Amino acid sequence: GWAEGDAAFGGWSYAGASPRKGEPAPFEADLSSTLFALGALRLAGVPADDVRIQRARAFVERCQNLPLEGEPSDPARDDGGFFLSPSVALQDK
Repeated sequence: GWAEGDAAFGGWSYAGASPRKGEPAPFEADLSSTLFALGALRLAGVPADDVRIQRARAFVERCQNLPLEGEPSDPARDDGGFFLSPSVALQDK
């Protein structure tokens, strides 16, 4: 139910069941879970151009400290590093 503009779009979480947009979730999509899921998909033979992998790539890119397209760079923040989740500010310390 997530749209491309949603922070969690394309990401995975450690939730035991698939979360539904708008419902409380015990875990939010994060970089760690998403990388494990991507690794499993690739080991299972899913090609890199698969829609699930392309959506996950968009999520991973949202987790990287880079300026948005068309936006000026902020040297204090745009260092190319990563943070855990674009939707859970409290976990990004």
